[in-house]
Amino acid sequence: MHDQASFGRWLQRHRKELDLTQAGIADQIGCTAATIQKIEADLRRPSRQIAERLAALLEIPPDDRDRFVAWARQSTRPEHAAIQFPGSESAVGAVERRQAIPGLPAPSTPLIGREQQVSTLRTMLLRDTLRLVTLTGAPGIGKTRLALQVATELHDDFLHGAVFVALASIRDPGLVATTIARAFGIHEAGDRPIIELLANTLRDRHSLLVLDNFEHLLSAAPLLAEILSACPRLKLLITSQARLHLSGEHEFVVPPLALPDLDQLPPIDELARYAAVQVFLQRTQALNSDFELTAANAVSVAAICVRLDGLPLAIELAATRTRLFTPQTLLERLHDRLGVLTGGPHDLPDHQQTLRSAITRSHELLSRGEQELFRRLSIFAGGCTLAAVEAVCKEPAGECAATILDRLSSLIDKSLLRRESGDDEPRFAMLETIREYALEQLQHSGEDPILRRQHAVYYLALVEAAAPRLFEEQQGTWLAQLQREHDNLRVALRWTLDQGQVQIAARIGKALWWFWLIHGHLSEGRRWLDAILEQKQSLPAEICADLFNGAAALANEQGDYAAAQRLLQASLALHRRESNQMGIASTLGNLGLVAHMQGDHRQAIVFHAESLMLSQQLDDQRGVARTLSNLGTVAYTQGEYSQATDYLLESLALLREVGDIDGVAAALTNLGLISTMQGNTTSAGTYYAQSLVMYQELGRKQGIGLCLVGIAGVAGACGRPDLAVRLSGATTMLLDALGVQLDRIDQANYERILAAAQEQLSAVQFATAWAEGQKLTLEQAIAEAMDFAMDFA
Repeated sequence: MHDQASFGRWLQRHRKELDLTQAGIADQIGCTAATIQKIEADLRRPSRQIAERLAALLEIPPDDRDRFVAWARQSTRPEHAAIQFPGSESAVGAVERRQAIPGLPAPSTPLIGREQQVSTLRTMLLRDTLRLVTLTGAPGIGKTRLALQVATELHDDFLHGAVFVALASIRDPGLVATTIARAFGIHEAGDRPIIELLANTLRDRHSLLVLDNFEHLLSAAPLLAEILSACPRLKLLITSQARLHLSGEHEFVVPPLALPDLDQLPPIDELARYAAVQVFLQRTQALNSDFELTAANAVSVAAICVRLDGLPLAIELAATRTRLFTPQTLLERLHDRLGVLTGGPHDLPDHQQTLRSAITRSHELLSRGEQELFRRLSIFAGGCTLAAVEAVCKEPAGECAATILDRLSSLIDKSLLRRESGDDEPRFAMLETIREYALEQLQHSGEDPILRRQHAVYYLALVEAAAPRLFEEQQGTWLAQLQREHDNLRVALRWTLDQGQVQIAARIGKALWWFWLIHGHLSEGRRWLDAILEQKQSLPAEICADLFNGAAALANEQGDYAAAQRLLQASLALHRRESNQMGIASTLGNLGLVAHMQGDHRQAIVFHAESLMLSQQLDDQRGVARTLSNLGTVAYTQGEYSQATDYLLESLALLREVGDIDGVAAALTNLGLISTMQGNTTSAGTYYAQSLVMYQELGRKQGIGLCLVGIAGVAGACGRPDLAVRLSGATTMLLDALGVQLDRIDQANYERILAAAQEQLSAVQFATAWAEGQKLTLEQAIAEAMDFAMDFA
């Protein structure tokens, strides 16, 4: 890849070469000086008219003007650009010239994927009121390389240029002033303090001073405040894993490189434009010029970049391993990131030659107490709340409980922990690459077993508190919380099963199976429940019965009716043995669903009737409502639309009363299907639109898929066969990804929609709409469906 020269910077540089002011150039092309200022700061792109006038003013050769205008309009230099500016170098040559500036190291590789950060930092440092910017971020995030690029681009904006001072090898904070002085050619003389010499020399100097790797010298931060106070025209750009906590400091957190979504990978040409992938490709091609991103390796390359958190250092080190491994083999070996990611260039500092040394250097700067919390926090996967930290990472006896808050704040300050904004409360998380290192420290400490049990107990309490609320009015909120904690729940389940803590694992599984069903974690949920039930001999009968019931519900959703029926019969037998009437009613209702799915409507009615009677005797309004809804489903399957509507409307009223949003959405979907079959598209569209909104709130993708099919049917009936096919194509991708099968009625409806569309569209139109639909993301498909369906709401 190549460095991209900003058009704004190019224009500014060549305007100065012509000795033109912003006002002067603005007068000649007919715009305001403010417009030129914004263009040069890359805050706006020139209009085509302004770009054409600039081309004429700057005497761009006629043959190059179209490319010049295209470059100006897209803001960054196209590849192979060689636009000649009369009397000066080409744009490409100018970029190459700027790589060898006195006082600044010449980078050995181009900077990739940081255009926005460079532009933002340049704008910040050009403000008159801003004099100190600190770049912070995790080890290996690329702070040094970003600072160097910013300094290179800003060199000409400072009368006395930019100066880069490397501090990684300095261990004594007392040597910071001397090191800075040496970079400016200042030598100690007599008994005058070095700070005095430094201040006197730099007092009138208009320079940008870059101090690299300041995190281990924080006690020298007051010195920087003195320098800034004594040198009003000096500006500082600092790289540090921790902010300096000085007045006037502006912290800029350097983010990871842009990463693709592994669940929805774009085409290869788009994937290659993601910054993390670009870095991997560039570094790999430097070792193997024949390497290309192909359909065979694209998924592995993308997964490598995601596995490495978009950390430039980690990705570059991974690329060096492509001499030994294919991307697929390398990906498999990255379960041990720290052991694989070694062997960086020998001309780099030690802490940039291996990923482990980069993180170790940061870890060594922590206090003993901070190291303790750092390793304990690694027990959490996917982040955690403050309440979880306080409950699991308990402080040793005798220490103040508030200490944990101070240490948590310090780890955030030192870029080893991230604070993520949540809907209700903040979460704290580590990059997985850093977490791997922290887990090693936890295992070496001997605290691992204690912390893992505390972690499992905490999340057991959470899921058992959530379970009864998954059928109430706030079920969407609780489902979202469980989704946020899903990685932690996986960790807890894995540990409890590995350690033979089957009672805890079973209680977690019992509380979670409805979440797995609603959020589409069907195969995963079945695997967990199967693993727990392998040790059912050590579990109470009632817990086993509930686990059988949950496993059956997941199997039924996947169309594995034989397994569902077998599991439900086992559940029913245990519930009858224990005389659990509520359990019997629930299991009978699920047996009715399985019988209905298999086409045995008579047996389905028998099961549902008995379930309804028991639910009424128990005054279980939710159970009554769900069973009425199920009876309505059986009735419309048999073509008894009036009876089905009565059942569903009665069910709907009860479900709304008890706050069961999922049940309400299911009833509305079925009413939509009945309306469609009766030719009432207005009612069908209304029902589906209302249901889709509820399923979105719950995150129930299976339900969303059914609503998309329903709205596709309404679209086809309303003269939009193209939309019907697009939504059907999107639904196919969604349900396939979830491993969900449509039941016979929904499948027949789906096929009827496609058959009708085929009659209205040509083969090419149908194929095009289908392909477009399969490329839609879930969010895009929902947006298209809602845009159409809201006309009926």
